[in-house]
Amino acid sequence: MEVNATSPPTGGTLLPQTGAPDMGEDEFLQLLVAQLKHQDPLSPMDNTDFVAQLAQFSSLEQVTLVNENLQAQEDLLQGNTNAMTANFIGKEVLAVGDTIDVNSPGSPQSLDFEIEADADVLITISNSAGAVVRTLQAEGLSSGRNALEWDGLDAQGNPVAPGTYSFSAAATDAEGLPVGAQTYTSGVVTGVRYGGGGSVLLLDDQVVLLANVLEITDPASDSSDPFAFDQESDEEI
Repeated sequence: MEVNATSPPTGGTLLPQTGAPDMGEDEFLQLLVAQLKHQDPLSPMDNTDFVAQLAQFSSLEQVTLVNENLQAQEDLLQGNTNAMTANFIGKEVLAVGDTIDVNSPGSPQSLDFEIEADADVLITISNSAGAVVRTLQAEGLSSGRNALEWDGLDAQGNPVAPGTYSFSAAATDAEGLPVGAQTYTSGVVTGVRYGGGGSVLLLDDQVVLLANVLEITDPASDSSDPFAFDQESDEEI
């Protein structure tokens, strides 16, 4: 009996080859039925191969169910996160960042940062165009978190215009060697934004990722600043 030369070989696997698109349950069943329909009647599929392919289908179905369950859990977690972040509105947060929002001319700002060892620190404040408007220096700071108070004035003593500013911290030890420094941004949460990448907090015009938040406090409770620093030791340059 002549056999169609295009008939697929008996036995083997129905799993897609490397680089091929992912195979779903429907595609797997269609391929299995096609293989049974076009197999050589003189040399039908071995029972062992058939059972193996059915086991492959069972495994594929289980993987699909696992993926669906994981997606459902992810959606549930995202929904819970969205509901939780709404409770942050009105709270004050401290997060990794370098942004400053000046809401009124010359309004003072607390510049928070952390240094890895005792060091002298130079703070550079820039406007949204990247131009330096002020530099502040403090000597002999202890390792850990610190804060300097910026009075909202530029290098000429004029109040800076409202807008978004940024700052950087450069630290050096007693021998003049660089010391690691991390800047932080802080403010009161004024809103929450939801999107495909997850929830983010709004501090006026600033956008803060939840992953970057280090502390959340209630301004209505004890408002003592854990980053308080003796301003008399500040030295402007």
